[in-house]
Amino acid sequence: MASARWKVRSNGRRHLVAKWRDASGLWVGPRIAKGCRTLEQAKRWADDMERQAERQRLGLELPTTGPVTFGDLWDSWWEREGPRLGKSEVFDLKGFLDRHLVDLRRFALLPATAGEFADRLDRLLSRKEEAGELSPRSLNHLRAAAFRIFEFARDPKRRLWTAENPIRWVKRRRVPRRHYEVLRRDEVASVLSFFSAPRLGAPWRWVAAVCLYVGARPGEAMGLWKEDVDIDERVLTIRRSWAKPWPKDHDPRAVIIPAELRPLLIEAMRCSPNHLVFPRSDGQLFEPDTRKLLVDHLRRACARAGVVSGYEHTCRRCKAKATRKAPGAPEVHTWSHPDGEQRRCPHCRMKLWAKAIPRPVRFYDLRHSNATILRRAGIDLGTVQKALGHSSPEITAAVYDHSDLSDYRDALERALRFNAPLASLPPWAARRGEPVGNRALIPKREGPESEAEASEFGPFDESGRQDLNLRPLGPEPSALPG
Repeated sequence: MASARWKVRSNGRRHLVAKWRDASGLWVGPRIAKGCRTLEQAKRWADDMERQAERQRLGLELPTTGPVTFGDLWDSWWEREGPRLGKSEVFDLKGFLDRHLVDLRRFALLPATAGEFADRLDRLLSRKEEAGELSPRSLNHLRAAAFRIFEFARDPKRRLWTAENPIRWVKRRRVPRRHYEVLRRDEVASVLSFFSAPRLGAPWRWVAAVCLYVGARPGEAMGLWKEDVDIDERVLTIRRSWAKPWPKDHDPRAVIIPAELRPLLIEAMRCSPNHLVFPRSDGQLFEPDTRKLLVDHLRRACARAGVVSGYEHTCRRCKAKATRKAPGAPEVHTWSHPDGEQRRCPHCRMKLWAKAIPRPVRFYDLRHSNATILRRAGIDLGTVQKALGHSSPEITAAVYDHSDLSDYRDALERALRFNAPLASLPPWAARRGEPVGNRALIPKREGPESEAEASEFGPFDESGRQDLNLRPLGPEPSALPG
């Protein structure tokens, strides 16, 4: 039951406070009874608040929230979610949001102004899209961050925002489908062999092999512990990502260790001085910004293995003249060719320096390569989904499976081979525009005469069906008079 009383402050002054039960049955208060001068007024105000909560519980009245700004919800969300992120993620995400959503921090949120907030956010995203400031994918990231802020505020344990999430009314931007560069089956061995020799502090070949053979993410491979690797059972359990004690989907998964990966893992664990499989030279865990080093070593190995998109042929003499802005220096000193054969400069006849341009394969694309190789080998989609740890096979098929119909040509040919006898070709050649058919199978006959009865036609004689156009039967002889 609601109640009210006088409370004495530390400075000796008194003020009225009240408490009541909310819609969930929990006590609210004691809070200051605003605008009340007597104890009776405070008691009636507390009763009104309790009756309003009861009507909200019965669904007779919509819950309302006090005036709160978007910045208040944002700060509350960041206090909870910020410590859960890594150092690099905190820096990137916080700077990204502060740079693009700072104009919405002072917006006063009420259920009546939620639609206006959604319109302002949509106009803000549209301006950034028209100006080319952000890509459609980044705009969707901004929308998703604002959506998570409101969902955090709508949590019944916090109840900072009780109305509907207004970000649902903001449209998503259409993101063009990204082209992923994956390694083919015949390129994997050569690319791994051209990595630098692995050692403690430089496990780039070992990490790339883990991503290629089991489809692990780069952070999951770098966060492996020795207790996660069961060499005898040939099972690898993915439980962590970098320094986080959980993978991306917060659900550990077990994958099979292929025979070719087993000796690499044994060698890596033998070189490690502590519980980590791939530690730094000082024994500590690699930071997430190591992704740049991983990509550099992968591109270098691809260039050495011939996994390239072309070659740049540069005349270093003409380039030096152009750099010094010497008189008579040619404007063009670099040419692109699909091969790396020796060529000469058309200006000074000096031998050109050929530089391989590796295919733009990201280190994360090794995970895509694993899924694509498995699908091209005929592994069913459900098995690939479990190995990659996806929540549904639609994600695996739409994002990670880059095989096409030509990869299954042999399987289709085997499945559609029925050993059926092929029809013999006609002994005559069809004239242009004439339908092709076997005339030997069609008996030649004259056309029916116009005055002949329908029953005299050949098809009627051969058919065993009863004529549907029957004449009426005559009367029976016993039914006739006399």
